[in-house]
Amino acid sequence: MRRLALCVVVVFAVACGASAPVPGIAQPAAKAVVWPLRGTAAPNGDVITRRPIVVKVPNDPAARPQSGLASADMIWELPVEGGITRYALLFHSQDASQVGPVRSARLSDLQYVPSLKAILAHVGGSEPVLAKIRPAAERGEFVDVDEFTKANAFERVGGKQAPYNAYTSTAKLREAAGDSARIDVPAFAFSDEAPKGGTPASSFSVALSSRATYTWNGGSWKRAQDGQATKDAAGGQDVSPVNVVIVRDRDPWHGGRHRRALSRLPLDGLGDRDRVP
Repeated sequence: MRRLALCVVVVFAVACGASAPVPGIAQPAAKAVVWPLRGTAAPNGDVITRRPIVVKVPNDPAARPQSGLASADMIWELPVEGGITRYALLFHSQDASQVGPVRSARLSDLQYVPSLKAILAHVGGSEPVLAKIRPAAERGEFVDVDEFTKANAFERVGGKQAPYNAYTSTAKLREAAGDSARIDVPAFAFSDEAPKGGTPASSFSVALSSRATYTWNGGSWKRAQDGQATKDAAGGQDVSPVNVVIVRDRDPWHGGRHRRALSRLPLDGLGDRDRVP
């Protein structure tokens, strides 16, 4: 993998309501309303205040192909115990009628979900993890939607073996969140310019539990895993992100299995970062 420099350009997109025109005075152009986590145009300033949704989805071979990948604004692929990875699907600008399979929460979820003020959808978790997840939700850091406490937000589908048969939808999760489903969502920074000092690349790969390859198709990065194109089971679309960010840091998975399951990811300093624009 080529080492690429990271350049962060901070741009804030502000949605404002226009005041009544004053005769004889030129009015400034209305500022564009954009989705704060995506940077694309939003229909109005009301829809962007709905909470983001984070759904925990496994990525081991038995879980594939997963549903909802193509509708997510972002997909975080996070290492968990045993050398495998787990997805955190982030929905905000789009909805998905089927998302899953849904699996358990991890302690590392507390490192990013509160910053998004999101709805966290998961199926249980170890008792030590839940002992931290539930109080954090009670403090208002995010909304916890767990199948064990909000069963109506999930369904067990036929044709799949447990634990890979729990599915949900963004509509069900928003209903389960109730009055807590609207929030002032923090905005990401966006730029159309490539990072200075970066090295052009037409493809790259990342080796975790398996090898994922990203190939530039002129407008996005087409993803493949273990030689197979990554697809959304719900609609058959290819998973082709426009941007891919790789964060590299020390490996936290050491000690016994129980310790690994409770480990925090070392993301506080973000370590060495590679960005492919």
